[in-house]
Amino acid sequence: MLAPENFFSISVVLPVPRAPKTNKLLLDEAGIYEFNKKKVAVNLADEKERGDMKKLLEIAKPNIGVVTAIGEIPVHVEFFSGPKAVAYEKGKIVRATLRDGTTILNFDDEVVSSMRAEAPGNTVTFG
Repeated sequence: MLAPENFFSISVVLPVPRAPKTNKLLLDEAGIYEFNKKKVAVNLADEKERGDMKKLLEIAKPNIGVVTAIGEIPVHVEFFSGPKAVAYEKGKIVRATLRDGTTILNFDDEVVSSMRAEAPGNTVTFG
């Protein structure tokens, strides 16, 4: 997934049968794409308060979970008690990824890279 330089988010890739039909509260962008001859739903989850990720993960567990960045001052930190709370919220995507799924993490971000220990399945890093 490519994003503008200052754009940090969590992405969730779900197989189409598990893809939610609608969730306007949490899903800013959604699309169905063909990947390796399979259709997948790609959803961008933008958590703006504690509990947003939980609501999304109640809809479906991801086969592929991606955390791109936390940084020193995370996006939406103003909605949380601090950077650690943002990291915990984003880490929910890692902990919820299916055991036979894959978690993709940014190796260059120390907080994100440390989430590798919480991934239940295969982990791939970039950066």
